[in-house]
Order: sequence, then structure tokens, then C-alpha cells
Amino acid sequence: MAALVWMTVGIMAAQGLSPPKQTNFQRELIGGIRENAKQKSAEDTDALIQIFSEDSFRSYVSQYYPPAATMKPEQLLSEFLDEMKVAEYVHNFDVSPPNAKYADYSVAIGENSTYFQNLWELLSEGYYPMSPGNNEITNTAEIMIMGFKNFSTYPYPLKETFQRPVYTAININKVDIGNPAFGNVTVVFNRSYVDEISLISFIDTGAIEFSCNKSIHLPLKFDLNCSHVWSHISDLGTPEYLNHSLISVEYGWKRSGVLAKLVARALSTTWGQPKLDRLDIISYPEADLAGSPKYPEGILFFVAHFPAYFGTEDGTQLREWCLSRGWPLVWSLGDNQTGVHLDPPTFKQHVHSLKGINDTNIFSKFVTNSTPVQYNNRILDPTIKNTNLTIASEDIDTFKEIWAAAKSMREQKDVSFEDMKVLWNEILSKAADALKLEPLRSKRCLVTRDIIGLNKEGDCVASTNA
Repeated sequence: MAALVWMTVGIMAAQGLSPPKQTNFQRELIGGIRENAKQKSAEDTDALIQIFSEDSFRSYVSQYYPPAATMKPEQLLSEFLDEMKVAEYVHNFDVSPPNAKYADYSVAIGENSTYFQNLWELLSEGYYPMSPGNNEITNTAEIMIMGFKNFSTYPYPLKETFQRPVYTAININKVDIGNPAFGNVTVVFNRSYVDEISLISFIDTGAIEFSCNKSIHLPLKFDLNCSHVWSHISDLGTPEYLNHSLISVEYGWKRSGVLAKLVARALSTTWGQPKLDRLDIISYPEADLAGSPKYPEGILFFVAHFPAYFGTEDGTQLREWCLSRGWPLVWSLGDNQTGVHLDPPTFKQHVHSLKGINDTNIFSKFVTNSTPVQYNNRILDPTIKNTNLTIASEDIDTFKEIWAAAKSMREQKDVSFEDMKVLWNEILSKAADALKLEPLRSKRCLVTRDIIGLNKEGDCVASTNA
């Protein structure tokens, strides 16, 4: 009954109101950021090339991409920027919200929407309880870092929430499950649709607020170089102008080698190398969408965490939503950093648990002590025929068989990652190579706008809905 009330309130609140792809304010904001970024990116190009010319930088990258050893730094930078142009913009959430205190997306919301709402819209539309302190850190970041307007009143007017951004991580690390700390479903936005409405921060803006804003008192700190962060806080980029932002990726963290690892991972000849721990994953640049990604064209495809959802009712709900909108669905193995994958302890839950708690080790246990993982397992769901591939009936039968096995196993016990990994390996052993995907690479496909990945047969696998 609670879920029904939750949905009914949201649907009623949203009736009759729908924003354009981009409001006039958002268009002006992005235009100003783009002009500033164009100048700063040009000014800082030589300094960025200098980083790419350092012996230690090139030595590290060449371990995973041998041509880097003899390549001119300008060429190495050019190849990395090409990868940035095709990198996935991802937002992770859970099929069903693990805790109603967190305003984030869900499949149930999406089923009743015509576009991907931002966090403020979800509050204003009544999907989650609203209070004056909702998303205080988020609000500060959007006003002080990105340049959005504060709300004129409380409760937040729905039309004003239209002005706010949708958060994404730039998956330049090519992580199979996107940004797993925030949920077990990854929405991959259509770059041809969202690039013109995107602004880029060199570090996750929430991490900046947690770690460098002294007015926020939470025992949640990242190893940021706050003096550099604050002196470059306005150095926002855009997809076409971001050299200055990449310099701050290098110097915005206290630990060394952050940019080199991003470059190595992006250019590596073998997907999954070098391995990543959770702190590596959250060292991504952030892309914020100052607009409203419409359905279906704003989204390219979805990735679901196999251990969390394969063989479940939530998995079925996600499949049906993708089928109804024409989106491909990909499954990933992800990692075992969250233990039992039924109600995973996502990053959002940890943030909530930290309030009023003095245990500064909670976050470090969740992130910095994680085991490095390759994050290089994806397979296309053949039961959802929304790509250019010709699907063999045997592959559909394999998925149905293993789905039934997973469902049966879950009915008998709380499954572990290792339980589900056995089924994953069974799918890999039986499924055609055409279904086994890795993220798109630059210059591998003549047209990239609708490509969801490259398969082991060398094909560019495309959505038929893009």
C-alpha cells in the first residue's frame, strides 16, 4: 500500500507539467560555461601536454598501451581526448529504491515518465518526502560550483526544479557496471543527445562538498587537494573543451597518478586493465546534464548487475521497461564489494549512516579497502531484440534456462556473488561471442551515435532505437 501511495502522489503531482529538453536559463548557463571553457582549455593545453610528456606518466600508460612509449605527447593526448568523446555518461540507481529517504530514480518512476527527472523533480513531484534539508549538499554544489539558481521558496516549486541538472559520471574507466557505488542499474545516456546540454566538473561535486566545504560536518572525506580544488572551482568544461579540467583531475587529488590511470584504462589494449578499486572508480570526471533527457531518444541503453537482478522480479520489471521503450539491456558481472546482492549497501546508504556518527572509517572500509577488480564483463540480453544483431534462438533458450535456474536458487536461499558467478560463467560458456560486449572505443565504428558496444566478433553493436 505504501508503494501505491508513493507512486500515486508522484503521478498526480507531475500531471500536466513537462519541461522542454532545455530551458532558456539552462541554455544560457551552458553557453556561458562553453565560452569560458573554450578559452581556458586553449590556455592550458601546453600544461596538459607537459603532463603527458613526463617519463613516469608515459611509462605507466605504456604498460597497458605499448604505443604510448614512443608516441609524441600531443598524439597521446589526442587519442585520449578521442576516447573521452565516446565515453559513456552513466547514472546508477536501483530498480526499487533501497531506502525511501533517498531521492533517486527507479524503474517504477520511469514507467510513468516521459523523461529522466533530476533529484529535485522527484521531491517536488511527491515521489519522496520533502523537507527543508533535502539534498543540502547537492543544492550547495549546484549553486556554488555549477551556477544554478537557488529556489525562490520552500516547498521547491516544480517549475524551478526543471532548471536543475541530472548527474552522471563519465565512464572513461570503462567500468562494466558504470558507477556501482550508487546502485545496480546503469542508465547510459545517448551522447548525441546530451553532449550539447552537458557541463563537466573535474571531480565529483559531492566529493568536493564532503571534503573541502568546511561548513559541512560529515566524517566523509576524500583525499582531495582542497587548495587546488578551490582555486579552480569555476574551471568547468564541456565535452568539446576540457583540457583545463583534465589538469585538475591530475592535481585535484592528493594521491599521484590519477590521470595516468584514467588514460591507461581508456587506451588499454585489453579491456579491464589496469584493475580498479572503488576509489579509482569514484575518481571520474562528472558530467551534469543541464536539461531533461527525453524518452526514448535521450537514453542509449541500460546495464543491469547480474548478481543483483538476474532471475528476480526486479529484473523482469527492468526488462519489460526496456522492451516497452526500445532500449537494449546489457548484463554485467560487476564486483563483490557489497557482499550479498539482494539489498546492497550502496554509497547513498553509507552517506545517510554517517550523519551524527564519528566513525571516520566507515567510508574507507567501503571504498579504499576494496580489492582491485577488472570490471570487464558484459553480455547483451538476447530476449530484448533492440539491436542490429541477428539473435540465435539457442541464445534466447540459454538465457531463459539460466534465468529459471537463478530464480529457483533465490527461492531457496539468499544468493551470494559466488553463487551468481557460477551462473554467469555458464552463460558465457554457452552464449555466442556476438553477445559478449565491451564499451565503445574511438575510431572502431564509422558512426558512433547509436553504438552500445563492440562484440567479440568485431561488430559494432547498435541500438535500433537511437
